[in-house]
Amino acid sequence: MSIDATGLGEPVERILIWADLNPIQHIATLYPHDGRVVPRLSLRIKVQQATAVRAAVLSAGTGIWAVPSSMRPVAVARCRARPRRAPTGRAIWARCRRAASKPKPRRPLLPGSSFG
Repeated sequence: MSIDATGLGEPVERILIWADLNPIQHIATLYPHDGRVVPRLSLRIKVQQATAVRAAVLSAGTGIWAVPSSMRPVAVARCRARPRRAPTGRAIWARCRRAASKPKPRRPLLPGSSFG
């Protein structure tokens, strides 16, 4: 996205950028106070859902805010991994039998004693 406030024809005091439906709404603030700084900004942002992205430009001479906006669509990423199937009754029973057939390590009954 890019914001260009050079077409206002007067000095710009501040540029505020935010996204309406994003968890973190504030994106950036630019203060082009010096006459050498051009009131233009380009950046890439990631939004969680399709939302309006707004840029408010405050003119230094008149103190009037100009607020243009545009809608930003969201690119949906799809998972290509196959979903795991829930285990059936046979799979659960087989897992229980395997666990029961494994020999359990013997522990001494009292600390410090050993097996003979």
